[in-house]
Amino acid sequence: MEEEKQKIVLFLFLGVLVFLLSANFAGIFDFSEKDKMTSRASSEANIYLEILEGEYCGNGVCSENENCSGCAVDCACASGYTCQDGVCVADSSSSTSTSTSSSTSSTSGGGVSATTPAYDFSLSKDSLKIEMQKGTFYQETISLTNKGLNDLLIDVSVSNLRRFVSLDRDSFILKVGMSEKVKVNFYASEQEFADVYVGKINFNSPQVSKSTNVVLDLKDTAPLFDVKTTVLKKYLLPGDLVEANVEIVNLGDLKNISIDFEYSVKDFDNKTYVRGSEVLVIDEFLEKRLSLILPDELSTGEYIFYSKVTFKGDSASSYDSFYIEIFSLFMMILIVSLIIILIIILIIILILKKKKEEEENKLNILKK
Repeated sequence: MEEEKQKIVLFLFLGVLVFLLSANFAGIFDFSEKDKMTSRASSEANIYLEILEGEYCGNGVCSENENCSGCAVDCACASGYTCQDGVCVADSSSSTSTSTSSSTSSTSGGGVSATTPAYDFSLSKDSLKIEMQKGTFYQETISLTNKGLNDLLIDVSVSNLRRFVSLDRDSFILKVGMSEKVKVNFYASEQEFADVYVGKINFNSPQVSKSTNVVLDLKDTAPLFDVKTTVLKKYLLPGDLVEANVEIVNLGDLKNISIDFEYSVKDFDNKTYVRGSEVLVIDEFLEKRLSLILPDELSTGEYIFYSKVTFKGDSASSYDSFYIEIFSLFMMILIVSLIIILIIILIIILILKKKKEEEENKLNILKK
């Protein structure tokens, strides 16, 4: 029995040793200098965000500890409601009785969930990727659904794409549990330059705001080039190397020509973070592998890798999207570590089971 205990302790020790070695190899306990800087920058960024987005009156979010009496700027009652002792009460008895402006509710069977926020809504589309030719019209529809406990006054606006986008409505009341649709119309005149344009459709209320990312890939009716951009790895960390493969097809009659080629990383506020450029010579087809080092201060979210070809005033462009996820590396290391631990535990169980079977066999032999 004592020998068996020693074996168990030995296997546990080996298991812990394997875990520590794998973790050290993966980078949990021994970050490179660059990883340390990235981790430190990420921590500082998280602290900064917590300061900006924490619970305080005037941050634009009606939190659990605020109400319409204590912080009217964040928890203002919707149209048709009056604030009474911190609760938004319908002006007329015929109106649907909605619960308080706190972020919890105590209704029973079939009622509102206890975790339902006071003010919230969902969007049917987080992003729109539009490809169209100059002189054409395109329409998309975005649905909004009120997921909170209070009506919302929604203002709709467009960022960076006003000359291409028109809306069928710019303001409306989104009632509790109801949905409303916004039609987004895209039109580009023949005089516009063919290019990739980015922007946002913003849905703002005094309590909560959301947006839909938009990419408008505007094409010439008779382009001189066809460009295709493909990001090789879609999920990255700040400071990583983003790589893309760009294919360029010469659709014109002139061959073996020099073209200006530029590429960059942008967000949906049309901010460029890093860029590159070079002169290329193309005959009929050219394929190019590109890479850019992402800044360490990038926040989580969606970005685009943009590329553009220009020849004597004629241009063609394309893009592909990718995502920054701060915690993806940590999750990968955690999953690998858990798998290793589970394998070790399974091996120990099998050994103990086999040991027990051997002892039972010995006892049976002795009894005989």
